[in-house]
Order: sequence, then structure tokens, then C-alpha cells
Amino acid sequence: MLSIHCLSTRCLESQLEGSFNQDFVRLVISWRTASLCFCVCDGVGSSYQGHFAARYFARRLVKWLQILPQIPQDPLILLPSLRSSFSQWAESAHTTLAHLKLPAGLSAWECEIINEQRDLYGSGTVFLAGRIDYAPATATPQYMPALFCWMGNVTGYSFSGQNQYRELGDHGEDTNRWSTKQGTQGKITVCTSTLHRPDPLIIHTDGLDAIGPDLIYLSDEELKARIQLLLQQPRNDDMTLLKLCWNNLLA
Repeated sequence: MLSIHCLSTRCLESQLEGSFNQDFVRLVISWRTASLCFCVCDGVGSSYQGHFAARYFARRLVKWLQILPQIPQDPLILLPSLRSSFSQWAESAHTTLAHLKLPAGLSAWECEIINEQRDLYGSGTVFLAGRIDYAPATATPQYMPALFCWMGNVTGYSFSGQNQYRELGDHGEDTNRWSTKQGTQGKITVCTSTLHRPDPLIIHTDGLDAIGPDLIYLSDEELKARIQLLLQQPRNDDMTLLKLCWNNLLA
């Protein structure tokens, strides 16, 4: 049985100002192909409307993962297609971004500055995405091929036992990213793995870095308490968690 937990909360500043959550999660399960595809994005706050890039990119990358015929043995053969797709999406996204209306009440000078930021830098996001092809429940042994790709400091942990896990993501490196202005900026990492059905997988944005792999063991109430403590920190950020557990072990 698959258990999906997803949590997302804005940083304290965004809550007080009524600003957008820069994080976004897209997850699609296909019962026909027995696959699960996801993308966790963190919009770059210094870019123009980072929340736009996060939402736009996540939807398209998940669709790309869905229609992938199969998970290849050598994931590097996917890089040319990914780079080409990232460039195409950037071009269409930048066109869409140019037609978005600015907030009402801005002065002409403010509009000029904002439009300049949009045209020079665009909207950017970091991400960690994946596809898991899960075997039928009767399969023995219960192994699932998985494909992961990422750019930037969205972090994942694939567990294989108590305090045993594999780390995914660029871990503090946010210069690798996708943007509506340039498409691919920096390095795309693509890798494959084999997940054992009981082993949980968690992905989180950098607002939860202080908790990291401990996230898998926290109850809902403990997690809420830890989040409230993080929100009191001077440099608190948006926090998003996606947790996938098969057979509900370690959940």
C-alpha cells in the first residue's frame, strides 16, 4: 500500500505580507502504467515571480516523465532530451510571463524596474523530480526501478533502514537551476536507482534543511512543533515536504 504525505507552509514574512508560496509539488499516479511521477520545486526568490517558474516547470517535467517509454539503464542518454525540453519550456514560459499583469497601484518607475528584472533574469526555480515504476503487489522480491533528476538545493532521502539512506540533490548548491530566461543554468543531474518496496522516500525544500532525514521519523504533531520553531528563526524560508511510503513501514 502506498501512503502519500505532503505538507507546505510559507515563511513567516510571506504569511504576514500575503505573498505567494515559492514552493510547489506536482505528483501524478498512473494506474495504467503502474508509475508515479513527481516534481518538487522551489522558486528562486531573487528572480521575477519565482512561484511562476515553480508551477510552470513542475507540470511540464512531470508530463515529460509520464510519457517516457521506460526508465533506461543508462540515465545519461536522457540528458540531450532534457536540455532541449528545458529550452523549449523556457521560451514558452517567458512568453506567458510577459503577458502577466503586474499588481495594481504600482508607479511607472516600479513597473519599469520589475519589467527589467523579468526581461534580464526571468523567473527561476530549483527542483528534484522522479519517476518510480512500482511492481505489482504480488511481485517477489518487491523492487521498483526509479529515475531521479535535479538541479539545485531541493533534497531527497531514499531510506533503506534505520538511519540508512541515500541522499539526492545538490545540497546547498542553488546555482544549478531552470529559468524562463535561459532554460538550463548549470548542471542537470540524472540518476537511476532501485527502491525496495518498504523503503520510504522523502523530498523537501531548503526551508526544512535543519531537520533533514529526521523528517521521516516525526509524527504529524512533532512535525508541526518543529515547523513552528523554524518559523521563529531569523532566516526562515518556505517549507515543503513530500513523503512516500510503501507498506507504511517507518512512516
